[in-house]
Amino acid sequence: MSEQNPYPSNQPPYPYYGAPMSAQPNEGHALIGFIISLLLHLFQIPMIVVTYLFNEEIPLMLILFVGVSQLLYMIPAVIIAFMKGKKQTAKGIIIGAAIVFLLNAACTGFFYYAMSGTSFH
Repeated sequence: MSEQNPYPSNQPPYPYYGAPMSAQPNEGHALIGFIISLLLHLFQIPMIVVTYLFNEEIPLMLILFVGVSQLLYMIPAVIIAFMKGKKQTAKGIIIGAAIVFLLNAACTGFFYYAMSGTSFH
């Protein structure tokens, strides 16, 4: 008994969903974008040091409003990622910036509430 191949000779023996992986455009990875956004937050450290040299009150504002001050370096990073065709990487950068913004907003709100003198009771 000879065993016959159930696949025609012109089709591969695995599910084939269009172009092979090597032919698909490299749009980056969202995880890489998220890691890039976390690394870009290291720019906050020199921003705080430089602004402290000019005014002693502004660094506190940068720390409290990191969610807003991150726009200085996140927007160019997203634009560069989109211009290079790395859509998924840009999405990861946006996700990382959004998470930092939301955490910063919650912590800043809690800080102002705690400093207002009201109690939780």
